[in-house]
Amino acid sequence: MKVSDIMTSDPACGVGENSLVEIAKLMKDCDCGALPILENEANRKPAGMITDRDIVIRALAEGKDPFLTQAEECMTPSVISVRPDDDIDECIRLMEKNKVRRIIVVDSKGAVAGLVTQGQIALATGKAVAGEVLQEISRP
Repeated sequence: MKVSDIMTSDPACGVGENSLVEIAKLMKDCDCGALPILENEANRKPAGMITDRDIVIRALAEGKDPFLTQAEECMTPSVISVRPDDDIDECIRLMEKNKVRRIIVVDSKGAVAGLVTQGQIALATGKAVAGEVLQEISRP
């Protein structure tokens, strides 16, 4: 099975200059808890990932103003990515190795093409693999 078989194509994305309020509204509109953050809209290359937890822990809990704080201040800047034609086993290996619940899918130009979540892995692979992935990602 390939990454393209399970990924969410063309996910909603933010840019580093977006305020946390703008990011939170986008998450609400898209009913998601994480967004890739792009270098810029033109090249759509990933600069990082931001989650609803990042907003709470890295901004709100620190007393930062969500109207003035930009996504780039709270995002995780390291980007783990796969390609649409990669095997799902490679995606799982990277999730486990890097202890991430989501992986950005990039096209041949390095632009965001999709997103794979732990939930999509679970639905595609079944209980045994899903349990193993969860265990490995959660291991300290």
